[in-house]
Amino acid sequence: MSELVFYPVDGFHYEDAYLDGDVYKNGWGQTLETLNSFGGNYVLISLTEARERIRAAAGKPVREITEAEFTEKLYMLPPMNWRAGVSSQSFKFMEMICQDVTDIFAEVDGRFFTLADKSSLSHEQIINRITEEVLKTEEKGQ
Repeated sequence: MSELVFYPVDGFHYEDAYLDGDVYKNGWGQTLETLNSFGGNYVLISLTEARERIRAAAGKPVREITEAEFTEKLYMLPPMNWRAGVSSQSFKFMEMICQDVTDIFAEVDGRFFTLADKSSLSHEQIINRITEEVLKTEEKGQ
């Protein structure tokens, strides 16, 4: 596998890039120029960067939900990493949206939230993100 890939900007996939002489081509023999001539917006980047961009595109910001939505999601699939802390709890869907990005649900002080991020986030990281993106913002606005 090549270390470089063709990535459509803001896409959820990439195509392997193979060096053919001094030009990179995909498995169909198409160059970056050819891919973009079909109306695409491809760039030639590292595999690591493509995966990070895909993760970022799959992520969702923190959003407040109802207790009913939280409870419905809790019983929809077996929860992954269901954790509790002081005045908080969180769990994740076992099903990934893309790569290692999943839907995450949390309760903080009786309020309920959802977001999508890496499945490796700890309970503390989830609660910190909600605090920074929502709760502290609300405090500043008052």
